[in-house]
Amino acid sequence: MKKNRKKILLIVAGVLLVLAILGVAAGRYASRYLDQKLDQISYTPTGTYVHPEYTEEERALLEEESRKERESAEVIETSDAPPEGEVVWDSDVINILLLGTDERLPYGHDPGRADAIQVISLNQSTGEVKLVSFERGIMVPVPDHDIDLLTHAFRWAGPEYMLSLFRDYFLLDMAGYAQVDFESFTAIIDAMGGIDVELNEVEAWAIDREYHHHLSEGVNHLDGTLALRFARLRSIDSNWHRVERQRKVIQAAMSKAKSLSLKELDALADTVLPLVHTNLTKEQISDLLLHSSKFLGATAEQMTVPLRIPGEPAHCDFQFEAQRLQEFIYGTGNEE
Repeated sequence: MKKNRKKILLIVAGVLLVLAILGVAAGRYASRYLDQKLDQISYTPTGTYVHPEYTEEERALLEEESRKERESAEVIETSDAPPEGEVVWDSDVINILLLGTDERLPYGHDPGRADAIQVISLNQSTGEVKLVSFERGIMVPVPDHDIDLLTHAFRWAGPEYMLSLFRDYFLLDMAGYAQVDFESFTAIIDAMGGIDVELNEVEAWAIDREYHHHLSEGVNHLDGTLALRFARLRSIDSNWHRVERQRKVIQAAMSKAKSLSLKELDALADTVLPLVHTNLTKEQISDLLLHSSKFLGATAEQMTVPLRIPGEPAHCDFQFEAQRLQEFIYGTGNEE
């Protein structure tokens, strides 16, 4: 289990790179070329996702694994009821749920857990990019399971149910989801020629101690292997800091994509696109590309849900977090 988790910490960044890669390509290539690239994505139109039916033996295996994880993971208790209020909508703002998933049964029968859960918010008018990480231990209602970890909601109910959770419990208007399975994300970073990431003294020390790479405090150039190792660091602090490091790597990758040559962009697109599963339509993606020049190289504003209060147990109050998200993404809501 631990080995598989290592592989998924960065994979969600591949979804973000799709916009950056295709955004540059859209301005430099003919539409026919762009259509050919978009054809590499795996599309599952809304309402057509079919969740696998587990055998009795498979379900017993996954139920036992889930039980053990609830006992060992940091469980974040939540308020009992969904928040009051309406889903916020803005025609300029596009919210996409990013899911980095693993598989736990052979032959791909298990859709896996959503171990990396983020919402990327793109303002097509201003070019603002906002990135929100949701901790995997948040307890949410799951069909046939009462309540369970947010990471398990994907396994038991699928991506469209995940979208409904974000609409109902965080009052976010969601355009759709983009999902990638755990594959070798190191190849994606290597195809970009590596990324530059700033490490603090403890992070550099931890990587050197565990993997014997001589990094130093400050900006370091990381290849795919080192980028993955940086993003999976958790022994030095907490999961809250780990998702912060993950966003840091995503930001570095988004910035790097803007400087790639046509040849590098072409190779990177061919690496990333076949890994992506989405219910977004080609038309939705193409529309985003019309505004993509505003997003390239942008510095994403970032936050994590739930808000952590030092010295207190983690808790997710849906009403509070929905208002916090509205303020962060739309600049509205009850700031107090």
